[in-house]
Amino acid sequence: MNIFELIEVELIELKEAGIMDGLDVEIDHDGVTLSFDSSYGVHGRIKAKRVVVSFEQGKFE
Repeated sequence: MNIFELIEVELIELKEAGIMDGLDVEIDHDGVTLSFDSSYGVHGRIKAKRVVVSFEQGKFE
């Protein structure tokens, strides 16, 4: 994931590692807001002008 032109960052309980419990994506005329919950570690939201997500095929074991 690449995040371009940050508008706002609000991170709570920033730790070395964490477990994401949910992700909401909202798009409006200002940009994209990523809001995420956590069962352990950081949670909060990031707003940016543009977010690019790419996936690569891989092998999971």
